[in-house]
Amino acid sequence: MVTNVPPRCAEYYKKYEEAQTTKEKIVALEDLIGCIPKHKGTEKLLKDLKLKLAKLRAELAKEAEARKSRTSTLFSLRKKGDGQVVLLGTPYVGKTSIVNRLTGSKYAIGRPTQIPQDGIFKWEGCEFHIVDTPPILSDDIDKTPNGRAIMGIAYNSDLVGLVIDVTQDIDWQLSTLISAMQDANITLRPKPPIEVKKLSRGGITIIGHEFSPFSIEELKEILASYRLVNCIVEFKDHVSEFDLYLALNPKIAFKKGVIILNKVDAADDENKILEHVKGKLSEVSRVLSIIPFSVYRDNYVDLLGRTIFEEMNLLRVWTKKGGKVNRDRALVLRRPATVRDACEKIHNSFVEKFRYAVIEREGSPIKHKIVGLDYELQDGDILTIYTKD
Repeated sequence: MVTNVPPRCAEYYKKYEEAQTTKEKIVALEDLIGCIPKHKGTEKLLKDLKLKLAKLRAELAKEAEARKSRTSTLFSLRKKGDGQVVLLGTPYVGKTSIVNRLTGSKYAIGRPTQIPQDGIFKWEGCEFHIVDTPPILSDDIDKTPNGRAIMGIAYNSDLVGLVIDVTQDIDWQLSTLISAMQDANITLRPKPPIEVKKLSRGGITIIGHEFSPFSIEELKEILASYRLVNCIVEFKDHVSEFDLYLALNPKIAFKKGVIILNKVDAADDENKILEHVKGKLSEVSRVLSIIPFSVYRDNYVDLLGRTIFEEMNLLRVWTKKGGKVNRDRALVLRRPATVRDACEKIHNSFVEKFRYAVIEREGSPIKHKIVGLDYELQDGDILTIYTKD
């Protein structure tokens, strides 16, 4: 180690030197970088270490791609309803009780879930597919039985629900789940402002490199680690080394997520817990909805339903039957949505035979508005479609 870094960094450097696996090297290098103070005397050292880290992450991505998955058919779930929410949690956090409460299922509780269990959560005209999964035991997903299969379900979901038991160690639960997801190429971060376009020829073109933490030469070296030799990479805003890793790894799934703080009825200070979790989530660099929950409180069930609805960016359109609005089941669409989208969801023939539609919208000065296929819908619209004979 160089002399202008604190002595405590020597321990992390030793761990890096002794690390046997790529994953261990990455963890040790991240700790080492975090230990080194940022000033002019350490600029070159930090840059060299970050370059090594970028290459190691590329190597880890290759190893993950080469690893063959042995997913059981028991872990293959077909999506149902208007959107799928997959619940992840460590042992005994109450995921099964939540599924039972939301869906009316009667799965056995008091013992760890062995295989995925699911049900339909009906909320104000919507139907959400809620999936309970076996517990995550470690931040290393390969140390959880069927860990890759569990994360495979989350990878393909519409929304990930991280269930945190407020009566257990909150920090450990959060860090374990977030690290395990990252290990399985799932992130709750937004997509970084980096666009990568592969080409068949032409070499490497880098646009906006001033927003990158690396020089053009270093960027080309990193791109080569990902076997990108013909491409255009555009940086649209300032990014970190980790942002670059996320953008270059095609296996990364950027997911929306919600934190479900379960068993808040057993907590001494609910507001204090909420503030603590918000502070811990700053490392995810994404504002996640944090929902208090208790299977014994109806208002929390409604709050969770509304949060799922909003996080999935949905809207509800109501239809009429016999001249009356059917409030039991809405036509649920993703925003933005038009009359054409509504027609296609009902049946393609509605587009082919479409004449016009009538919209009834609360607060609109026009009680019955005649519209065409490209008219944009809003949540709560009442839609009547008229077709050709």
